[in-house]
Amino acid sequence: MAKPSSLTPEQKAAKAQEKADNFKRLAMARVNKSIDALATLRGLANTNTYTYTPEQVNVMFNAIDAEVSKLKSMFAPGAKAEVATGFKF
Repeated sequence: MAKPSSLTPEQKAAKAQEKADNFKRLAMARVNKSIDALATLRGLANTNTYTYTPEQVNVMFNAIDAEVSKLKSMFAPGAKAEVATGFKF
C-alpha cells in the first residue's frame, strides 16, 4: 500500500519554491565565478608577455568547449553527472 505524503500541498509548494530559489542563488554565484575564471585567460593573449601557437590556442578552447558541452548535456532530462577530465597541453 502506498504511504500517504506527510507534506501538505502548501508545504510541497514551499519546498519546491525553496529549491528553485536555491538553484537561482547558486547558479548566479557559480556562473559569475566561472565568468571571472575565464576572464583571467585574457591576459594570456598578450603577445608582449607570452608566445603561443594557434594550435595551443585551439587545444585550450577545445578543452573549454568540451567541458561546456558536457555541462549542457547534464541539464537534459535523465542525464548523469560526468567527471571533469582536466586540461593539459
